[in-house]
Amino acid sequence: MEPPKDKVLYAGCSYSSGSGFGETIQVQDNKELWTDCQDAKDIWPNLIHDRFFNSYEKNNIATGGNTNLKIFQQTAKELLTGKYKFAFVQWTNLIRHQYEIGFELYSTKQMAKVGVGALTHDLNIGKYHAKDIQKIHDRYLTLEHDQYRIVELIGFIHILCEIAKLKNTQVYFINGLCPWEKDHFRKKQNFMPSDLSDYTIDLLNVDNRDDEEIFNLYDKMHDQYRQAGGIQEDKWLNLYSSMHEGRIDRAKDKIHAGIISHKNYVEIFTNKLEGLDIN
Repeated sequence: MEPPKDKVLYAGCSYSSGSGFGETIQVQDNKELWTDCQDAKDIWPNLIHDRFFNSYEKNNIATGGNTNLKIFQQTAKELLTGKYKFAFVQWTNLIRHQYEIGFELYSTKQMAKVGVGALTHDLNIGKYHAKDIQKIHDRYLTLEHDQYRIVELIGFIHILCEIAKLKNTQVYFINGLCPWEKDHFRKKQNFMPSDLSDYTIDLLNVDNRDDEEIFNLYDKMHDQYRQAGGIQEDKWLNLYSSMHEGRIDRAKDKIHAGIISHKNYVEIFTNKLEGLDIN
């Protein structure tokens, strides 16, 4: 009896699950919902797997609407319980939550992010209307701050890297929808506030602080990154160029990345993976 094959793990959100490549299902009020399609031949996990890992078993656990917390939990479970030679973990929006409204025989799952994410139909649990749920999401999520979600993400990355070491797995990370700009995690020396990227200026609320407070807060920001374990820049395939920014065309749902975009992702990732020891 042959031993089981080593496997390659793919985890993430809709940018890795084939959202927009599947079939449509009818939900309440005759609205259409496009399903995930992890088997779609034109999405990047399958294109990468065919190019580099066709002798390995493939396991794509990505799910549309996933949060970074969920992606971390799913990946950690798989790495701890399975035998994976490689793992590719695609991260999503920083400010995104998933939860259930009530406990019912049907799904009451909610994916919450500012401006979009609430169910497109009302729930028959009390008086929960879709538009009211979205308002609640928006009011709550605008209180969140990217800095703390970045630190949380770095913590997830640190833990996954430690698990990967224990399990002899090569793990790589992919920026799906993370908003930071180029060189965000490389601490500047001898700079002026105007030298910071637009994203960092917004993150530190520069326009409402004096220079001394800006410099102190900038130091605190990078201290938090370091204490959380560091971003592990060498393990990223596209740290400073998100898949969302690289979206060229749209899938059948007119929302998610299409065939041309996925081919472009593969070329970007291939530049990092060439020379990889597959054996």
